[in-house]
Amino acid sequence: MGLETLPALRRDQLGRSLLQHYTDSTSSYLTVGTSRAPNPFLTLVLPLAHEFDDVLHIVLALSGSHLSFTNPSYAVVSHSHYAVALRAVKHRITLAAQGKKHDILHLLVLLLLLCQFEVRTHNTQSLFSRANIWSCPSGR
Repeated sequence: MGLETLPALRRDQLGRSLLQHYTDSTSSYLTVGTSRAPNPFLTLVLPLAHEFDDVLHIVLALSGSHLSFTNPSYAVVSHSHYAVALRAVKHRITLAAQGKKHDILHLLVLLLLLCQFEVRTHNTQSLFSRANIWSCPSGR
């Protein structure tokens, strides 16, 4: 699944760059430990991002957030993608409340990824902020 398979990013160079950064760097920062097991943020989340635009937006938000630690200009684009994903979650919750619960796992994935974003961007008292494990070293 290459970047060329994502119609949403065909004309969006910044989006393609954010997705590449997620694949190359951000996804490894989202995992805990040094397990030899495959990274679920690549093996499980990335295929969903290729299939669903709302998952793609939160992946791009996470990547932009990661980059914003070394280049604050990424914060704006990160929050823009976050806002799109948040609206999608609201819509999916509304559908679930109306009894359309066929994609409840999709909603759960979105909520978990939104939590990742929140932990890493807004909670300055979190363990991640104090330990500075979310900062993006130059060249990564």
